[in-house]
Amino acid sequence: NIGAGMASAPLLFFLDADLEYPPGLMEHALNLLEQEPELAAISFIDQPFCKTDGIIKNYGSLIEYHFYQILVEHKPVARIFAFTTRNGIVRSEAFQEIGGFNEKYTTNAMEDYDFGKRLAGKFPVDMSNGPLIYHNFPSKLSRLLRNSWVRAKLFGRFSFDTHPHLDKANTSPHQLL
Repeated sequence: NIGAGMASAPLLFFLDADLEYPPGLMEHALNLLEQEPELAAISFIDQPFCKTDGIIKNYGSLIEYHFYQILVEHKPVARIFAFTTRNGIVRSEAFQEIGGFNEKYTTNAMEDYDFGKRLAGKFPVDMSNGPLIYHNFPSKLSRLLRNSWVRAKLFGRFSFDTHPHLDKANTSPHQLL
């Protein structure tokens, strides 16, 4: 929130420290935003595999890649019900209009998720199927499982408290009716 408040640019770009920025990502994001002026934000998908990574890192990549592929249904760009702050671009005015990140959360995982849900609840948000981003997942199974457990615990509590709009990936067919 402090950095976003100090920024003077009309766009805010979020990228986690364990990601690698691929060539053309910013240009692609700017092009998508120019094509759809009402679009508030765009997130990107991680690459599914890296031949120099071990099995554990690639397992983390594949799980995340396939989760997001379900959301975009293998389209180049798709409307989603959240924004992933680990790798995306958002219009500054939309960030400010929803009040930025809710600082009552004690972990950035929930702050990010809550922000993404509130943003998509008020504005159109897309996910782009490319360019793919390299995510440096943990190389130890214990760390990967710990990260998954912590997030599942946090997201479960968040869902019980806020009842967010469900993503296609975690919505059963009868909930869509």
